[in-house]
Amino acid sequence: MKSFLKLPLLLSVFFFCNSMIAQNQQKTDSILSLIKNSDNDTIKASNYIALTNLTLYNNPTLAKNYIENSLRLYKKTNNKKGLANSYYTKADYFRSQTQYDSTHYYYNQALNTSLSIGDTLSAAITRHRIGAQYIIDGKLDDCLKIMDMNIPIFERYNDSISLGNVYLIKAQVADMRGYTNIALKENLKALKIHQNANAKSRIAMGFFIMGSVYLDMKQHEKALEFFIKNYKLHDELGNDLPKAQTLNYIGKCYSYLNLLDLAEENFQKGLQLSEKLGYKANIARSYVSIGYNYFKAKDYDKAIENLQKGGALWRALNSPYDEADALVYLGEIFMDKNNYAKAIDYFNQSITVIDTIDSPYTLKRVYKNRSIAFEKLGKFKAALYDHQKSKTFSDTIFNIERTRAVEELNTLYETEKKEQEIVLQQNEIELLEQKAKVNDLQRLLLGSGFILFVITFGLVWYSLRQKVKRNRLEKEKLSIALEYKKKELTTHALHIAKKNEVLDNLKQKAEELQCLENTSKGYQQLIRTINFNLKDDNHWENFARYFEEVHKDFNTNIKQQFPDVTPNELRLIALLKMNLSSKEIANILSISADGVKKARQRLRKKMQLSPKDSLETSILEI
Repeated sequence: MKSFLKLPLLLSVFFFCNSMIAQNQQKTDSILSLIKNSDNDTIKASNYIALTNLTLYNNPTLAKNYIENSLRLYKKTNNKKGLANSYYTKADYFRSQTQYDSTHYYYNQALNTSLSIGDTLSAAITRHRIGAQYIIDGKLDDCLKIMDMNIPIFERYNDSISLGNVYLIKAQVADMRGYTNIALKENLKALKIHQNANAKSRIAMGFFIMGSVYLDMKQHEKALEFFIKNYKLHDELGNDLPKAQTLNYIGKCYSYLNLLDLAEENFQKGLQLSEKLGYKANIARSYVSIGYNYFKAKDYDKAIENLQKGGALWRALNSPYDEADALVYLGEIFMDKNNYAKAIDYFNQSITVIDTIDSPYTLKRVYKNRSIAFEKLGKFKAALYDHQKSKTFSDTIFNIERTRAVEELNTLYETEKKEQEIVLQQNEIELLEQKAKVNDLQRLLLGSGFILFVITFGLVWYSLRQKVKRNRLEKEKLSIALEYKKKELTTHALHIAKKNEVLDNLKQKAEELQCLENTSKGYQQLIRTINFNLKDDNHWENFARYFEEVHKDFNTNIKQQFPDVTPNELRLIALLKMNLSSKEIANILSISADGVKKARQRLRKKMQLSPKDSLETSILEI
């Protein structure tokens, strides 16, 4: 079973906001007049694209007609740049109609056309949209590959808006995977870029992602702060559709904070605005949120009424996860009302719906609730079956979150490593450029045949000056390289410490669950796997290699001075040399804090240190 991912709700609104232009009849009439009075096919074609964007969401049939006219005219004039733009807009049309096969086809047509005329920037922008579309397709790795491919292109062309959008997408992918730290890191990059460019709609998008991440972390006050910032910016820009969605999330935060009146106020505002816009998904979302809010207030009749409306709308929109969510809430309401038969009916419906998707979190919740309902009705065999199913999904979630935690650590480690390598490469390029300048100048002066003493003296002086400068750059390069290796060593050590801490916590959790359920089924194998990973020596081999590069012959010197030290004590000495804390050392060595203390005492004896001597200082001086 695949791990459950957050649905790409945010992306659909992002596309909508970027595609939707102020749709007023006056502007449409003005563009139609321009087309009628123009004899230039290129001008006509570009205006048909503008009309397509204006009518994309409120009149799809008309939009399709406009884009076909644009394509016909650009083909007639053999204008490939315009043709690429038309293909791109036609892909947008099919995306708005959720016809994703055609969407990919026309984005690829636009990409290939741009590449055929050497328009690298337009190709990168189209490739970005293809990558974003991969989120809807669930191809997150493919999406990230495209985003990483586009970064150097947008940097080369100083396209800060597109560059910031790359980091927004990377943040969303991380958020969907549950990689909270990475999502925050990538989103902060995007925010900084967009704030420097004063790109307000993108800044608002960054605020939304920040709010979404903090909401997942259950930091509701922090999430509320960012959602309010998002709402104010969209209000300033007149973007009603994202305002409607954000009002729903503001309401959710207030509801989680038990400020139910404020939650209701924002839910109703969001519902009214969504109905005005015909934004069906947010109408459904609003009804479910309002229903949940009434559920918390124990107003069951209003809760049931709104949840049934929301669930029916989600069913019409073919969104099984959201429909199942509404059904589970309805089941929980009837549990509260002690109507267990009715509750079971709603739980059955939710299981039928959710079988079409992959959501262990919801299934765990459904089976747990239905188990309680069966128990209340005296159906103990059915209750036991559901209890076991709930535990199965609990194990699945446990494994998902364990994998997710380790994957995020690895990703953070690899990302930091790449960033450090880029710094070294930039310094290498600067050094090579400096050498090239000196060589060019030397060849020029030697070829000129100047024999005057002053010129010769000047050349010698300049060459010496450049040599000093080159030596300085070489020293800086070596210094940066050494600093990089030190950072790499520290990063690797802390990575091992964090990994072992995560694995140790998971092991404790597994042991607790094993005791609670009074069974060894599944958990013993999991505990053995964790123990194997905790004692994996491959990490130490890599660590030893990094350590030797930074501190040459250190281990040899230690063995010469203290021949009795054991391999484990050598590891402790290396970690103390790095000035790590006792907690970090304990995590890396997979021992307790008391174990570290005892190991230090044994080491002091072997090094024949007096009580006044500092163990750390003595090791640092070696």
